[in-house]
Amino acid sequence: MSIPFLNITCDACSFSGSSLATFGLFLWSNKGQVFPIDRQLGVCEECDGIVAMEYFPDPKIVERAKGIRQKYAGPPLWRHLEKNEAKYLASQPDFDLFEGIIALKRPPVCLTCGGSSVHLIKLPEGADGDVPIDLNIKHRGCSGHLKVQGSGGLRMGMRSITRQYDIFGQFLDESYEEHLLQKRLPPIEQIFVNRGATKVLDFEKIKKSRASLSKKLRAFLDQND
Repeated sequence: MSIPFLNITCDACSFSGSSLATFGLFLWSNKGQVFPIDRQLGVCEECDGIVAMEYFPDPKIVERAKGIRQKYAGPPLWRHLEKNEAKYLASQPDFDLFEGIIALKRPPVCLTCGGSSVHLIKLPEGADGDVPIDLNIKHRGCSGHLKVQGSGGLRMGMRSITRQYDIFGQFLDESYEEHLLQKRLPPIEQIFVNRGATKVLDFEKIKKSRASLSKKLRAFLDQND
């Protein structure tokens, strides 16, 4: 499977990362129950990198989902196709696991290190374009600022992966084998939550050369051609 991505760099040092951090199936897992984790792009102080972080919906949406859950009898819905976030949540099996996690009232954590020193990256309009756009985020320990741009039509070959976490967002296990949930989900796309709404990246119209990407990312791409 190959997917497009966003490239995130610092304008004052060699720091670089990408939206590929959100790729895969992320699950909370507890006592035989699992619930899909909506994730969002973040920058983690502990990792000093671009990471996937948990996304928790607004409390009002959670309350609406609880009400819908009591009457819902349909199949599980797909996150990127269902615009009603509350209905999507209510449609998922093991909804009580999700309720228990929300009841902890904890902050979202980095899904790489499990720490809470992680900051949301709010993607501006045109983030997938040719020209780097300032994210208004200062790179910690550096005088520079983070910028985002599209992958220029490049697509990264990725192997499907499932990562499981406990109710506190701490990493448990990962597997390249197909999880039961994947049998009812569409092919894994570069999907993540941005400003409370699902964003599906589409870079097919972008025609940008590899030369404009960061040196580190170019080297990685060259090794994987």
